[in-house]
Order: sequence, then C-alpha cells, then structure tokens
Amino acid sequence: MAAPIQKNKITERVAVDPKTGEFQRKPSVFRDAISKAHGARFPPEKGRNQLYVSYACPWAHGTQIIREP
Repeated sequence: MAAPIQKNKITERVAVDPKTGEFQRKPSVFRDAISKAHGARFPPEKGRNQLYVSYACPWAHGTQIIREP
C-alpha cells in the first residue's frame, strides 16, 4: 500500500527563496544579551540566570562542553 500524499508541506507554511530554495526565516525577537556594558538591558547578576539543556538536542552538546567546570 502506498503512503498517502502529504498535502501540508513545510514549503506551504514557510517562505522559500525562489532562486536558491532556502527557507526565509523571520528575524529573531530574542537578540538582547547579558552584558557588562554600561546601560545594558540585562547586566549580569549572580544566581539570576539558568541554562536548561536537553540531552536530545544535538546543538546543546557545545553548550554543555563550554559550561563543564
């Protein structure tokens, strides 16, 4: 038995560049960083921030390596 044709393709939900076929993502709204600069929106504070990492995420491995004492 053949698999049913999927009508809800990702290319119908995400903009695609017609020349290159690349997905066109919207700009991220999470661009503020923790900074020591004067007047920074988020100055560093001890104990304020927590990092949650999923072992199932392949990109999280680099974060775990950097945070390892």
